[in-house]
Amino acid sequence: MLEFIYLLILVAAISAVYAGTRYEAMDAILVHWVKTAMWFGGALLVVHVLLYGISLWAG
Repeated sequence: MLEFIYLLILVAAISAVYAGTRYEAMDAILVHWVKTAMWFGGALLVVHVLLYGISLWAG
């Protein structure tokens, strides 16, 4: 469970830095921060499910 919390913190940090380097206005940074976190988190979830499926198939 602790790894999941670390993953959330990592996704939030990466998204904040990425959004902060793209925009100057705080409202634009916050909107882009949420969008980037959702994309990054979704991509990690897809990779996780894919690898889990492969591990079940390989048995």
